[in-house]
Amino acid sequence: MHKWSIIPRRTEHALRLTTMRAAFATTWARLYRQVFWLSDGHRNVERIFYSQLFARYPQTRQLFPPTEEGMRRQESSLIATLAVVVAGVERGENLTQVIRNLGGRHQRYGAQAAHYPLVGQLLLQTFQDFLGDAFTPQMKDAWSKAYEIISTEMLKGASQSNDESTVSTSASREMPNERSPA
Repeated sequence: MHKWSIIPRRTEHALRLTTMRAAFATTWARLYRQVFWLSDGHRNVERIFYSQLFARYPQTRQLFPPTEEGMRRQESSLIATLAVVVAGVERGENLTQVIRNLGGRHQRYGAQAAHYPLVGQLLLQTFQDFLGDAFTPQMKDAWSKAYEIISTEMLKGASQSNDESTVSTSASREMPNERSPA
């Protein structure tokens, strides 16, 4: 007699999703209330994040909007992106392509692979600074793992975007110019 497993084989996506769900399951509501509430005109966690990013890593400043208004949009975008990713994970959505597309956009803005660890460390430090002891080791570990997964997928998207633009550029060079004689 055969024993049949009722548990489906775990795919790479399912394993990553499980890791992200576990990472966020106990921390998201708390972090949302504590960090993002602070962003809502109370203490501007996102503004302080970017201020610290530019102070510690001035080479990153050129990657962002030069105007105050542009930076306010960027700050809002950071918070919105984190919220979308976490909400998608909570709903069990496959966000791989969304995150890779985000990586492609960052690559076009000039973000480099070396910037991702800097941003991740600073994001965690910003959460720690705002929450103090409330940012427990479990929360830090969860967000660290989640950021690692997100940044890995963003880098894959950046690589795909770079490959696509290289192919596009090569193809346009190989196409004869309509005005030149054939």
